[in-house]
Amino acid sequence: INAAKKAAKTEITANTGEAANATTGNVTLTSTTAADGHTIYDVKLKDTVTLGTGANAVTIDGTAGKATIGSSVVDGVNNTITTGGANA
Repeated sequence: INAAKKAAKTEITANTGEAANATTGNVTLTSTTAADGHTIYDVKLKDTVTLGTGANAVTIDGTAGKATIGSSVVDGVNNTITTGGANA
């Protein structure tokens, strides 16, 4: 019976194996326990998300209103676009 109970449980992780309430990547995963004992999971993107790595990375920063694509930066707060170190 114990093996069947374990097999019937759903395991949810984020960012390649991170447990709920301990996420560090682009996705946050939190869990809470409802009054009746079942688990409630909340999954969302972080406010700052990075796809890829190095010179090809794309970062969207929802807290600063910026998108960085490689060495180019679109700044929605200051209405500027910087490419290769020069403003456009």
